[in-house]
Amino acid sequence: MFKIKFFKNSKVGDGMALLFLCLITAVIYSYLFTIPPLSLPGDAQRYNGYQAYIIKYSLEHFGQFGLWDQFLSSGVSWISHPGGAQFSPTAWIITFLFNDIHFGSRMLFFVHTITATFAFYVLFRILGLLKTTSFFIAITAIANQYITMFVANGWFEEFLGFTLIPLTVGFLLSAFIKKKNMYAVFAALVMSLHFFMNSYYVFHYNVIIILWVTLILGIHQLWKHRQNKKALVKQFLSFGTTILLFWTIFIGISSIKLLPLLEFRSISSRNIVPLSVVESPGNIMTFLFLYSYLRDPFIPAGHTNPLTQWGNNIGFILFFLSPMYFLFKRTLVYGLFLGLFVIGIWGYFANRIPVDLYAFFYHVIPGFNSNMYPYRFMIIFYFAFLVCVALGLDFLIRQKNKFIVRLGYGMGLITVLSVIWWRLLFQEYSVHTSLKAECIPILQT
Repeated sequence: MFKIKFFKNSKVGDGMALLFLCLITAVIYSYLFTIPPLSLPGDAQRYNGYQAYIIKYSLEHFGQFGLWDQFLSSGVSWISHPGGAQFSPTAWIITFLFNDIHFGSRMLFFVHTITATFAFYVLFRILGLLKTTSFFIAITAIANQYITMFVANGWFEEFLGFTLIPLTVGFLLSAFIKKKNMYAVFAALVMSLHFFMNSYYVFHYNVIIILWVTLILGIHQLWKHRQNKKALVKQFLSFGTTILLFWTIFIGISSIKLLPLLEFRSISSRNIVPLSVVESPGNIMTFLFLYSYLRDPFIPAGHTNPLTQWGNNIGFILFFLSPMYFLFKRTLVYGLFLGLFVIGIWGYFANRIPVDLYAFFYHVIPGFNSNMYPYRFMIIFYFAFLVCVALGLDFLIRQKNKFIVRLGYGMGLITVLSVIWWRLLFQEYSVHTSLKAECIPILQT
């Protein structure tokens, strides 16, 4: 069973951990402010930064709340567009603090590197993991090749998703386990930010995660109270109330952006792209690519030295401690995230596997067909992978054998130092020359 603690022990220790996480994350991503102004490619400036600053421009110069722009997305209404930033608290704060669009675009990334680190730490602590474990893996979660890929390509929404997914899962787990619906309200508020902060496409994967968490915990509660009808009915009503409250508040808050978005989808070209095109070979990753990603989960091949490669090796080992522990102990939390990892892999391969899970979600979840790219299931399996790594490390550190405990601390420390070393010494990986050559002329024009 879960041991939901949520900062119950040593709030001072958690506060210090969060402070150090903030400082370390700031150092790792400080290069965002030292590279040339136009080095962030893709959506970073032409899309996210531009949309945020044009809203400010419209308000300052015309006294109007910017709802559309003829130069981007063919004049589609921004209140209905998935990327509109009208209701993003982060975008409003940054655009009014900093006038320079290039600096502000970087700041959008920078701020959410810190919030993502915090989000993973909060999730790990809610799961009852030790502060040391939570600290080590929270850093690893935002200083790896997966996150770096977002920055290198200017993909803001996937990056933001790694802030929203851990918090949504953590708060909803707290609501279910502690039976306090206040946490369901928090989870709904976080979930609504998918629509307010340009993370619409990640939203669908968060929905899949939430549905899985709800299903597993619901089955667990039914099985636990199967022989006591009175307790079973009580648990069913409590569980159902939490679910209803979460979805009602989420939809109610999001409706100001969600309802116009439904109108946008009816005229979007993505709404009519057939599944056969979405699942074309170029959009689906190979088994070999997945193996190479899992074998070197934190630092890409070719960017390691004998020391930093140990970070990859340890991550690989810690992950596989989770299924081994689950096979022997049948612990719910291990099974929950291992199952989520399987779902991520399954959807990731789409029609390369006889039972096509991607096609199932394509037809069942409203709006899911807008995603178009099955490899986005990496969002799910990498999230689950990181949680399983944290569970594996926590298992070692909690042992009574002093040698195993020291081994666990050593493995966690080596992993963290490896990813920090790589991010500080190989920061040019974040600014690919080919991408700069492609995007700079467009931005300058």
